[in-house]
Amino acid sequence: MTTIDPQQDIPPQLVKQLFTEFNEEFLNLWQNRGNSIGRIVKSHLLLEHYLNEYLKVIPPSIKNIDALKLSFKQKLSLLDLPGDMMIYILPVLDVINRLRNRLVHSLDIELNDDEIDPIRKVLAFTRQQSNNDADLADRSPADLIEESTKLLCSLFDTLTRTKRFELLDSNKINVQTDSNSDAEDS
Repeated sequence: MTTIDPQQDIPPQLVKQLFTEFNEEFLNLWQNRGNSIGRIVKSHLLLEHYLNEYLKVIPPSIKNIDALKLSFKQKLSLLDLPGDMMIYILPVLDVINRLRNRLVHSLDIELNDDEIDPIRKVLAFTRQQSNNDADLADRSPADLIEESTKLLCSLFDTLTRTKRFELLDSNKINVQTDSNSDAEDS
């Protein structure tokens, strides 16, 4: 077996050139694409956190959802939202999940406008409803993902807190009803 002495066998200029090329590529991935990658991964993590909290309070009320090791897609199949929300929300969650899954296999993903169209539609609609500027043309796909994440996390949190309040309120009513029936029995 032949041993290679790197100091003698590789010319210093070549080492310097290879390192420079690597460094440029790495920094490009880290700084430019890394920003979008981080935002997509963080968005997915936050959405899953608030989704889990919501799934804990809706029927069938899965208290220890983490123990089930469900995929994000499986959790979405358990999701039940009031009114027409599912029609608008599921495509957005699907897009973010698909992008996050693509990141697992490649650092070099492109975010195109067609792919994030469901996100753009939901944000335009909600902005319009709240009398805000619905024009999102100047926003990057990563910006839109981040904004939709905040919107959906807020929605899940509001629904979760409302449901918890309803559950607490119904328990108080049950306790009071039980107390009243006990008093009537006396």
